[in-house]
Amino acid sequence: MELILIIGAAIYGIAACGYLYALWWTETEEQPKARWFLWAATIYWVPAFVVGAAHYQLCTGTRPWLIVSAWFLGLLYIILDRRFSLAALGSFVTALATLLCTFAFLVSPADEPVLSGPLADWVLWIHIALAFLGVIAFGFASAFSVLHLIAARLIKQKSQGVLSQKLPPLEILDHFSLRSVTIGFPFYTVALFLGSIQAVRHGTGEIKLTYIFAAVSWVIYAIVLQARITAGWRGRRAAQLTLAGLIAALIVVGLYSTGAG
Repeated sequence: MELILIIGAAIYGIAACGYLYALWWTETEEQPKARWFLWAATIYWVPAFVVGAAHYQLCTGTRPWLIVSAWFLGLLYIILDRRFSLAALGSFVTALATLLCTFAFLVSPADEPVLSGPLADWVLWIHIALAFLGVIAFGFASAFSVLHLIAARLIKQKSQGVLSQKLPPLEILDHFSLRSVTIGFPFYTVALFLGSIQAVRHGTGEIKLTYIFAAVSWVIYAIVLQARITAGWRGRRAAQLTLAGLIAALIVVGLYSTGAG
C-alpha cells in the first residue's frame, strides 16, 4: 500500500519538477516531458486506486479523498491547459497534487475504513467530499494568484526576460482566480456547515485545531470574495489573501489526515 502511494506521489513530484524547470530555466513554453509525467500519474492512479482499495488499506480515513482530489487536480489542469494554454500553471498544480498524495501517505492505517464505522455516515461523506471540492477550487485560485504575484513583480521591475513572456496577462490570472474562488466557496461553506453538525452530534465539545483553521480559511475566502465582488479588489492584496486561505485549508487537511487536529 505504501509503495502505491509513494509511486503516485513520486510521479506527480517529477512532473512538478519538470514544469518548474521548463518555467524558470528554459526559453520555450513547451513542456512535453512534464506533461507526459502528469499524464502518467493521471493514468497510473486509475488501476492503482482500484487495486489498492481491493487488496490494501487504501480506502482508510481520508486517503481516498486525498488521492481523488490530487487526481482531479491533474485532470482538470490537463483539460484547462488544452483549452487556454496555461503551461505556467502546471508546476503549482502538480506540486499541490504531490502534497495531497503525501498527506494520503501520512494517514494512519488504524483509522476506520470508509465503508464502516463513523465514516459510513452519509452526512460525513458529503462533508468531506464538498470540503475537498472546495480545496481543489482554492488550489487553482492560489496557483493563479502565485502567478499573478510573480507577473506583477516582473512588471514592476520592468523585466523583459523569458519568464515574463511565459506568464499570462494579469487580467487573465485575476479573472481565473476569482472564478475559482467563486466556484469553491459554496462547496466549502456547505462542507463546514455539515462538519459543524457532525461535531455537535459526535463531538465532546472540545475545540480542535482543525475547527479553528477551517473557520480561519472560510473567513479569509469570505473576505476575498466579498471584497473582490463589492469593492472591486484586484491585484496583490487579493492574491496574497487567496494564497493565505489555501494555506489555512491545507493545514486543516493535514491535521485531519494525520489525526493531529
